[in-house]
Amino acid sequence: MSSKTRTLLLTVTAVSVAVAACSTDSASESSTVKMMVIGDFTAPGFSFPQIVDGAQAAVNETNLSGGINGDSIELLSCDAQNDPNAAAACARKAVQENVSAVVGLHSLQNNSVVRALEGAGIPSVGSNDLGALDRTSPVSFPMLSTPVHLFSVVVGMPHYDKCAKPGVLHTDVPAGVEAARIMKKFYAENVPIAAPARLVPLQVDATDVTARVATVLEGGTDCVFLALPPTLNTAVIKAIDNVGANVEVSGATPALPESAMRDLGEPAVGVYSTTTFKLPGVDPAADTFSRQMAEVNPDAVQDVAAESAYSGVKIVAQAMEGLTDYSGKSVLAALNEMTNIDVGLAPVIPSFADSSLPGLPRTFNTSAYSYQWTGDHYELLKPEPTDVSALLGKTLASQ
Repeated sequence: MSSKTRTLLLTVTAVSVAVAACSTDSASESSTVKMMVIGDFTAPGFSFPQIVDGAQAAVNETNLSGGINGDSIELLSCDAQNDPNAAAACARKAVQENVSAVVGLHSLQNNSVVRALEGAGIPSVGSNDLGALDRTSPVSFPMLSTPVHLFSVVVGMPHYDKCAKPGVLHTDVPAGVEAARIMKKFYAENVPIAAPARLVPLQVDATDVTARVATVLEGGTDCVFLALPPTLNTAVIKAIDNVGANVEVSGATPALPESAMRDLGEPAVGVYSTTTFKLPGVDPAADTFSRQMAEVNPDAVQDVAAESAYSGVKIVAQAMEGLTDYSGKSVLAALNEMTNIDVGLAPVIPSFADSSLPGLPRTFNTSAYSYQWTGDHYELLKPEPTDVSALLGKTLASQ
């Protein structure tokens, strides 16, 4: 073989190796981790499109810092429309797309989603446990607990034990009915001065709350607790102000977003709210979340529903560190091995082992921060959250 031929072969070989290396690098750079947001984005009276923005904020932040093991995250989304068929279709899409996890699940049809995810071994992380399966399924890792949130609406309000005539306005869906019954039972067992709490249901899509508000205020009600979605909450607060009732009002922060409270103006001043998340303006981690959200969509509602979706992405990213298998089942196994889960926005979760709460084994976040609306922002009433697990557990156990 001539020296020219040998040189030519060596050159071709070197070029082939370089091309192969470039191809490998390119494939690595193009690898993605798929996650999906599922929720009610356009449902009348119950719409949370901001969870997509919250999840995207965390995706952008994670990708900019190197992604997951060097691989970028691709975020998909699907509107469940508060329709069981649409929700089930979203879940099937998640399975078909081989997503590593569903994040921020927030729909009144959560059961339809979780049922399908459970069959495929895909975890749901950072959800709001609006369905029974969210609270019991081994693939469910909620950050928002409806029983905790709505129970803390009572015990997180200062001087709740001074309410002699409590009233509860709640939705007529199972989660709302359940929350109202728990509140009534708690008062009956723990506040001797209180008359039986008056429970007044409202349809989720109600357009006029005047009659129901009049009913809950009958007989000199002094405290009104809200277990309603945002549009109904604001309508109720306005109706209470219109009749000049002198009552304390408390609700869950996710259903009393800052934008809606500002729009209400004077009637909202003094309203209490509770949430398991820190809000922007009171903590650096929450401020980071707020900035990232604004970069994604400056008009998006920044609330705890968005924070939960943001947290879901962060938790999945932490669980996937070091994994080579990005399948849902692999991520599910990694989640179950996690300890001291900390995303900065909520109290640290020791692990994802089942809780000791009766009927709520998948309830991990049991502490709530208390706030009061000043007219411009939510003021944190005390720096440490209230752990409601003991009182809630006692109430649930006696049912």
